[in-house]
Amino acid sequence: MLKRSKELFALIKSFASPIYVLFFVLVGARLTLNNMPGFLWIIVGLYVFFRSAGKMLGAWIGAKITKADPVVQKYTGMGLFAQGGVAIGLSIMASQHLNNLVIEGGINLGDIIITGVTATTFIVQIIGPTMVKIAIKLAKESGKNITEEDIITELSLEEVLQKETPIIKETDSVTKLVSYFTESAYFCLPVVDKDNKTIGIITMNDLKQLIASQDTWDWILAKDIIDPTHDLLTKSMSLEDALVTLKQLGREQLPVIESEENPVPIGILDTRVVRKLVNKKMVGIE
Repeated sequence: MLKRSKELFALIKSFASPIYVLFFVLVGARLTLNNMPGFLWIIVGLYVFFRSAGKMLGAWIGAKITKADPVVQKYTGMGLFAQGGVAIGLSIMASQHLNNLVIEGGINLGDIIITGVTATTFIVQIIGPTMVKIAIKLAKESGKNITEEDIITELSLEEVLQKETPIIKETDSVTKLVSYFTESAYFCLPVVDKDNKTIGIITMNDLKQLIASQDTWDWILAKDIIDPTHDLLTKSMSLEDALVTLKQLGREQLPVIESEENPVPIGILDTRVVRKLVNKKMVGIE
């Protein structure tokens, strides 16, 4: 159902622009500003003023109720001046039904509506982009071409480090290892010796080989299946370098140690956590 809806909207969107162009060409061809009666200019002016004021007030009230940031409250309305599809569609329908009502000088109500909507649309479409640009500048959001790489560069490894993680002792049995992995969201955990120094890692893949022989879980120890890898991350590394290392190793998680001289585990770097944090910062959610 969702796929059909997307296809339908894509189809509608494909011929919406030609309809807009056709409307403005046909209506604009018969739009003579010099022949517009004075009262119609007054209506156009009042419409543009009250429509713009109403949008700004409504945006401010909505942002105030939802406790949005002050810049959102102040400047959102300035970006809502543009007018398009709904107004055009309604004006066409109204002109078809009101063509027989003559107001003055042979001008019927349908023509007045079409002319008025065309003029107001023309005005707001000109001032709309300018107001958006002003709003962005006043909100101090201009010139910010921030990328994911920029955010990653600003973050430190310690800021995204998952510190509350299980640590496996080399004397832990496989039974205990299975409980560590099933009770946490990690699939790569550090293994330490009696001095609490990291001597390697154990992953979910290491345990897969023992799944079928559960009778051996109590007497096989972590040191029997440990992966004595030297591909560990250190606290002093930049987040960017750490992510590059993970990518090169084809891993999503890797333990982080204090330093090579003092390989005490201090947490785990999880690329999933990094992606979530970066995405939040990209949309301005702190």
